[in-house]
Amino acid sequence: MNHFHILIFALVITVFTTACSKDDSSNTPSPSSGNTMAAKIDGSDWSGSLTVSGVYSSGVLAIAGQDNNVRQIQIRLLNPSGTGDYPIGGTATNPHMCQVTMGTTQNDMYTTMIGVGNGTVTLTKLSSTEAEGTFSFTARNMAGSTKSVTGGSFKVKF
Repeated sequence: MNHFHILIFALVITVFTTACSKDDSSNTPSPSSGNTMAAKIDGSDWSGSLTVSGVYSSGVLAIAGQDNNVRQIQIRLLNPSGTGDYPIGGTATNPHMCQVTMGTTQNDMYTTMIGVGNGTVTLTKLSSTEAEGTFSFTARNMAGSTKSVTGGSFKVKF
């Protein structure tokens, strides 16, 4: 299962690195066309102002956004069956997870993996070409600190 998490994380990072093009002569990045993600992290507004992307393949729905300060939010749902509420974290039988990254060190990564966080992702739209929904979760880092992500929303096309 741990290898699966690493594979998904690598997939999300690949999407981030290929979504940004170096062909633009300006130094100002623009958000991904039509894709949006926003939330509050510990009460402060956050949005995926640099890039937002999504992948829905082989039963895995992965959505990620990053701002201009390296802060990221990632959502992964395994085999979502359609619209509805998906509980995040908490048990060995619940493979869904969210993550918020606040910087570049190990303790800047907060996750909802088994037993260390919880929350809900609500899918309001899911098809082979797009996903839309809301989310909120509490995640923990390796040092035991937590981050609260509330009022989250996303809209992505694949």
